[in-house]
Amino acid sequence: MAPDPDTWRVMQLERLDELVGTDMVEMVLPLFERLLEARTAKAFFDCEREMHEAATEFADSIVALGLQAVATEPTFEKDARASAHAKARQAGGKMKSCGRKRTPVPLYGGTKVYITALNMLRETTQDRRKRKQVGQRGEVGSGVYPTLAELGIVSRSTPALRERIARSMAAANSVDAARADLREAGLDIPHKRFLRLADELASHVRAERDEWMRSTPPSTGEYAGKRVVISVYGGRLRVRKSPTHGRRNSKGHRKYEAPLREPRILTVYVVDENGLRDRTHDVLMDGTMGTADDAFALLIGHLRMRRAQDCENLLLVGDGAHWIWNRAEQVRKGVGVSQRPAPELIELDCAIQL
Repeated sequence: MAPDPDTWRVMQLERLDELVGTDMVEMVLPLFERLLEARTAKAFFDCEREMHEAATEFADSIVALGLQAVATEPTFEKDARASAHAKARQAGGKMKSCGRKRTPVPLYGGTKVYITALNMLRETTQDRRKRKQVGQRGEVGSGVYPTLAELGIVSRSTPALRERIARSMAAANSVDAARADLREAGLDIPHKRFLRLADELASHVRAERDEWMRSTPPSTGEYAGKRVVISVYGGRLRVRKSPTHGRRNSKGHRKYEAPLREPRILTVYVVDENGLRDRTHDVLMDGTMGTADDAFALLIGHLRMRRAQDCENLLLVGDGAHWIWNRAEQVRKGVGVSQRPAPELIELDCAIQL
């Protein structure tokens, strides 16, 4: 019989108290004694690094303890199983429970822990048809851990880990540099997996953004009563198109094409009465590799959800590109800016003929 929620919570707190009271002291005490004996910069440097690594490892052990408890909590497990069945039926398939299994989960600090959780097999109609065609026996489909999936743990990675990878890759000038920085912090991830996890987070964020923009705008927003500046700009970059056929060179590579593409970047910020950027407001930056219509649809969505229709002034700045100014009126109508003097949409052409 499963314990009631209060009893279950007390049990987990007792386990945490036992973990903190024993493992933490055993882990930190030798390092602390070495720290007390440090008399050189090198000795202090080593102690400080090892102390932080030990603290990170211990933090991961606490997260693993809580994650294991939540993943097998009876009520949550039951709800997650029902949600998995509902999603499978909606996709035209079905789910089959395979019991609890152990699966590796890398945590934010880089520690790989093994979590025992309910495993289910998702099999669609296409999977069953394929199995009959090839004469395959046994189970066909993709496995899923419902409780872990509800917590955002997909592709054997936690949401915080994917966010850390994406931030490091955005800040670095290359994937290799980002991996090197994380490797210094004790997190070593293969190149392809690194890219895949960052791409998965980007896809999730884009989906959340698009769903948010389809919702009803709030009654109040951060741009209401403010002076808002919109900057739209198009750039140039080359996107590699990997070939699927052709002769390989001596290094095993095929010739590839890298045509120019135009990324369209949007920047929205608030200015004060002196025309200077108001640093109490965050700068909104977004962009797309799509068409000009896609870029302005994205811009209008951001402005609507932040109540730019209630702003004091709305200023559109940019260069002389026709794809920008030909859509200025589209912004006015899409956001809902009235034709009255306030608020108004001002078109500022910054193009200079040299």
